[in-house]
Amino acid sequence: MFDLRGEGALPTLKIEKPKEWFDERTLVMKFPKVRVDKSSVLPVLLKNDGMVPATCRFDLTPNENFRFLKESSYTLAPKTYHSFDIEFCPKNPGPK
Repeated sequence: MFDLRGEGALPTLKIEKPKEWFDERTLVMKFPKVRVDKSSVLPVLLKNDGMVPATCRFDLTPNENFRFLKESSYTLAPKTYHSFDIEFCPKNPGPK
């Protein structure tokens, strides 16, 4: 779920990666099988397609198996990209 806010102009953010969607609101991130207490990292790549700077902030629902590496908020200049890395580190066996 996300909000768009702007003063005079709305920012335009495009999700470049991942490409697969579960439904119109939910991205699918296909992490490979990972052993307990080992990790795998996948990116979420955003592009600012607009003419004004756009700030993106992710609020991840607390989950012991997933976390953002580094920042979860960033301001993208117009026509630039930024990657947010998400780490999957299962704490116990089973689908997540």
